[in-house]
Order: sequence, then C-alpha cells, then structure tokens
Amino acid sequence: MKLPPQLVLAEPPAAVWAFFEDPRRVAACIPGMEEIETLGPDQYRARISQKVGPISATFSAKVTLAEKVAPELMRLVSTGQALRGAAGSFRSEATLRLLPDGGGTRILVAGEVALAGMLGSIGQGVVARQANAVTEAFARNLAPALAPPAAGAAVAAAPAAGAGAPAPSPPAPAPVPSG
Repeated sequence: MKLPPQLVLAEPPAAVWAFFEDPRRVAACIPGMEEIETLGPDQYRARISQKVGPISATFSAKVTLAEKVAPELMRLVSTGQALRGAAGSFRSEATLRLLPDGGGTRILVAGEVALAGMLGSIGQGVVARQANAVTEAFARNLAPALAPPAAGAAVAAAPAAGAGAPAPSPPAPAPVPSG
C-alpha cells in the first residue's frame, strides 16, 4: 500500500527539519501514539494503537531513521508486531523530502506499508483509507505543534512542563501501520 503523497506547511524547511529531529514532538502529533523510547542514535521503540475497519490493535514498533540529509530528506524504516487485538505484523518505509514552497515547506512522502496476518487480510482499500485518515490527522496536529507559542502561552506552559508531566511519544511521520 502506498502512502499519501504530500503535506504543505507554513513554516520554512529549517523549522520543519528541527521539529522532525525531536521524536517526542513528532509522536505527539501521531494519532494513537501511546509512548516512545529511545533505543540509541536514530532508533526508537514506539507503541501505537490503531483501528482498521472492525479490527483494533496495539503495536510495538521499532523505528529507525535510516537516512537523513539535513534539512531536506529523512528515510524511516519501521517494523512491528501486534501486542493486543488483531494478530499481525507490519513493515513500513517512508522517505520525506522537505522542499521550500513560498515561505513554507512542501513535504513529499514516498513509501509503503506492508501488513501481515489478520490485518493483511482486511484489504488494501480499508487499510489505505485508515492510512490517509492518520496522515491527515497528523498533518492537522503538525501545523499547531510547529507554530511558535504566543508569549503568554510559553510562560503559562513552563510550570506545567516542570511539574513532571509525561512527554509525548514516538517518531515516524510516516504512518506507522494504520491498522
């Protein structure tokens, strides 16, 4: 199954790149993301729950940033297994190209997701619709996450961050199995 082709953001490529280099901030934008753990340089373990058609599953995924050319290209490879819900596994690969677009950034996405087990039997149409829905939700969440906070909001948020609130979860702008 192919991934959706592009996103357009108001921020310049350097700002988008800096954001993508922070897996916890990226993870906070991914629907269903539950946690992220750093395994090593450019390697992470993520837990994500998704529903595809009538099937729900929680996955443990290993995400590797396999290639990066700042500030224009990132290639992510993810593999994972279902922990709960539908039995199955997945593998995904996504390449993100950040291109200047006026004063903003156009992100071209090329990649694929392969599902095995019960999730693989659902049908590409259903899986593709879920992948598109997750990608669209990610894009909607990404724009406000990239926007600089208002002066008052930054001050108001500072005590909450120091209060030990848990940080958001894992990486992968590439839709981890939308399933």
